[in-house]
Amino acid sequence: MIARLDLRLVPAALGVWAVTLTGLLAGWVPAAVVALLALLAAPLVWKAVSARPVARGALVVLLLAGVAATGIAVRVHAVEHHPVRLAAGHAERATLRVTLTSAPTPLRGASFGARRAADRSLVRAELQAGELAGRRVLAGGAVVLLVPTAQWRNLIAGQQVTATGKVSPPRAGELTVAAFQVFGPPADVAAAPGWQRVAEDLRDGLRRVSADVLGPAAAGLLPGLVVGDTGRLPPEVEQNFETAGLSHLTAVSGNVDRGGGFYADSGATEFGK
Repeated sequence: MIARLDLRLVPAALGVWAVTLTGLLAGWVPAAVVALLALLAAPLVWKAVSARPVARGALVVLLLAGVAATGIAVRVHAVEHHPVRLAAGHAERATLRVTLTSAPTPLRGASFGARRAADRSLVRAELQAGELAGRRVLAGGAVVLLVPTAQWRNLIAGQQVTATGKVSPPRAGELTVAAFQVFGPPADVAAAPGWQRVAEDLRDGLRRVSADVLGPAAAGLLPGLVVGDTGRLPPEVEQNFETAGLSHLTAVSGNVDRGGGFYADSGATEFGK
């Protein structure tokens, strides 16, 4: 006997995904409109619940979609009106104090002028404070830094640093406040929390053991599968994973390689400096 598929959660999942994508791609206003419509429609559907059992499912979908729309509208509004995002629209120079949420990941791809793509690294961070056009800003938010690999390679997640550079708009469809082009070393570097140092020691141990007992391709692949560390993954292996549609297997723990192409392209003019 073949069991029937239970699709009762599909409408709710589709509704939540739809309003979330609406907020990310179209902005906070359409998401707020959806939330308002869901709020207005909910009482009408509630009255029909007793007469039509199917209305119960519609009510659940409306409530979940309304909650999701409200949440994404609030978050997108906060990002779009963030002072650093507003400065990014004018490509202003800024000094930011950030906490790294990932280790620097060298970019892969074509070279820019006389420099290799790997000379630049992508770092995700959480904003702590900043200075924009002489104004002191105390605000959080996710930022993406494009930094010199040689001067930032030894940093790990959890460390606080100060960096000076140019803010620019991030990739569309993200809740990232801004992309930040940095061309110098980090300043005022603080030590990472103890648990982050322990985690980095474990990752480093995995890399060393893999390199000792495995071939180059396998030694680069194993840390990627276990902790998302693709720094030593050979380009041909990464390409094979992408061709087979399995790149998500090495995306654990915040792999940022795929987003690096956009930020590298957006900073191609600056890269030659």
